Amino acid sequence: MVLGDDETYVVLPYDDYRTVAARAARDAVIESGRIPIRRKDYDGLVGVANAVKSRLADMGVSFAESACEVVSLWKYQVGDMIADCRSRFDLVTTINGKLTIIDLKSTTTDLHPLKLARHAFEYGYDIAAYAYTKALEYHYKEHGERIDYYLVMFDTGTGRSIPVKLTTYLLDVGHRRWDTAVESWVSNLSIYGNKPWPDHDAMYGYAEITAEPWMERGLRATSGKGDYPWEAS
Repeated sequence: MVLGDDETYVVLPYDDYRTVAARAARDAVIESGRIPIRRKDYDGLVGVANAVKSRLADMGVSFAESACEVVSLWKYQVGDMIADCRSRFDLVTTINGKLTIIDLKSTTTDLHPLKLARHAFEYGYDIAAYAYTKALEYHYKEHGERIDYYLVMFDTGTGRSIPVKLTTYLLDVGHRRWDTAVESWVSNLSIYGNKPWPDHDAMYGYAEITAEPWMERGLRATSGKGDYPWEAS
């Protein structure tokens, strides 16, 4: 609802999908390539979408001068490895003279910056920030370092949102994680091609996990506070 128009979804006159008629209507909407929305959910979703649009307007985003859900086909090179890549930007716009990527992310997590940092890392938003920036640079090389990137995180229940700017250090972490992924992808593609790729179970018969350094640091700092090591105060 934030980026799309009324033709991307259909409001169904049902509060649930327990009846045969409701399920049939839902499936028909999905089959048509649109999104079914239950009647009881519609007003709440409109409220959330309007709140996010208001936040974007406060940031200086004009939908009339922006491109939504833009697909980019581009190439990325690590050493002598070249990967064919495909990205889709939620929103490409201009803010304060800078070509800017807006990446919308819904969440139910606390919007406190400390919680968002772990959330962003766990979901690979640092990787996306680096890769998306490189994708746009591929097509707009003249902009170079002028390309900007914002995550806009919003609560799916209240519509409360916050623009998130990644630090240079976190972008560098995303850079390294992206390069590792590209190297692994290109290498395995050259070995296995279109054949089934082995998974951990096929290679080892089990998956082994261990304590990470951040877990131990969190345990030392927690001293019994909080449900998780990183929730130490």
